[in-house]
Amino acid sequence: MRCQKIFFAKIITNLVEKIKKGTSQKGFTLIELLFGISILAILFSVGYANYRDFQKRQTLEAVARTLISDLRSIQESALAGKKPQNCADETLNYYYFGMVNFSRYSLGVSCGNSNFKNIQLKVNDLSNDFRLEFVPSSPNCNGIQDRICFYPLGKGTSLVNNLQITITFMNSITKTVTITPAGSIF
Repeated sequence: MRCQKIFFAKIITNLVEKIKKGTSQKGFTLIELLFGISILAILFSVGYANYRDFQKRQTLEAVARTLISDLRSIQESALAGKKPQNCADETLNYYYFGMVNFSRYSLGVSCGNSNFKNIQLKVNDLSNDFRLEFVPSSPNCNGIQDRICFYPLGKGTSLVNNLQITITFMNSITKTVTITPAGSIF
């Protein structure tokens, strides 16, 4: 290691002396070029690794924003008591967010008086790089596991305690979305 330091110090010293003397020799030696290229390669590799981390964080943030937007959309419809066309003549029971599997969720509405009719409004398939989980446990909406109900006209949700939806990207970075029993989403 000490020899390398001395070697690089000599190269830098020679460069400085050549610049001060203003010698008539034009160009750089092979060693000087290799030294400069190796410094550029190190800087590039560090910059590229940081860029990849940034890109992963931005991808995770985009998925989290989409999830929050979808949750707020069904929450808004429930608060307004808005019925889709398929439920126009029936009682609106609730809007729901349901996790189909670890990388897929659905949004829907339940209407009807005695025979509940569930209508799926949207399904969002995330890539296999993402994993969704309910923390601390799976919610229950009218007997259906892994589903959160948003009741109409400000009656809140089917949750008893705060629920967190954890989004994991490439088994390395996570983002958490929290839903309260009153329906706050953050």
